[in-house]
Amino acid sequence: MRKPGYLFLTVTALLSSLFLSGCLDSDDGIDTSEQFRIDLELIDQYLATNGINAQRDESSGISYVVTNPGTGLALVFFADSITLSYEGRVMSTGAQFTSVTSKKSNTLAVFNNGIRGIISAITKVREGGSVTAYIPSGLGYGTREVDGVPANSVLIMDIDFEELNHIRLKQDIQVIDNALAERNITPAEHPSGIRYVINDIGTSDSPNFSTSPNFRANYEGRIFGETVAFDDGTNSPFSLAEGLIIGWQVMIPEMKIGESRTIYLPSPYGYGVNGTQDGVIPPNAILEFDIEFISVN
Repeated sequence: MRKPGYLFLTVTALLSSLFLSGCLDSDDGIDTSEQFRIDLELIDQYLATNGINAQRDESSGISYVVTNPGTGLALVFFADSITLSYEGRVMSTGAQFTSVTSKKSNTLAVFNNGIRGIISAITKVREGGSVTAYIPSGLGYGTREVDGVPANSVLIMDIDFEELNHIRLKQDIQVIDNALAERNITPAEHPSGIRYVINDIGTSDSPNFSTSPNFRANYEGRIFGETVAFDDGTNSPFSLAEGLIIGWQVMIPEMKIGESRTIYLPSPYGYGVNGTQDGVIPPNAILEFDIEFISVN
């Protein structure tokens, strides 16, 4: 696998790594882990008092209720922009502090300058979906007082994920679908937009990455529509924590031991607008991989 020239992380992985690395620090004498513990207790008490059956995302700490799962694409990486409608309330008082209808925003701007918990919440649904999120203060406004929201406030956000705006991604998906139809191939459709075909179902055992991100695989990679491989390997070592393109980060955890798949990656899930530094994979190249999952190390 050719190493990417820049960091590839899924949205969920980046949110998780930021929290675990202490990037959401508090300035009021309460450390991040203590404030997080307090927030989770407050959320649990609120949910229990109000009879709300919510799920918890262990990677970010938000609790959420999906009211409509949606049917479109899922937010897996930082797309060009997203269109959202949402209403925000302070959990402790119920006071509304924001209400937005069909706002188109740069995804990274929402992540860097807004309420990060919104990004985490919408990864739980697809386009057209709706979710209510209970957001710890570190993924909200943190120690800042903003728009009348007190410092260290847990937030409740009702969010409609209206559209993932990424022209290249949607164009690539159409190219893949048209070409596979011509080949009489009917692939499975992943919420990310990745298409894949399971060639061998392998065993019933799912990989356990809880103790190690390292795994081994046989693989061959081709530019979509070409027959010559640009890269291949047998029993090759990889790590989910380092150097993998997003398409592999999405697909590998879903495979069984011994399973083999052919995956078709729109260019944003491969090497994107840059291609590889050596020029072997050009910018905006759609990729095709045959992968056999061997083992977790």
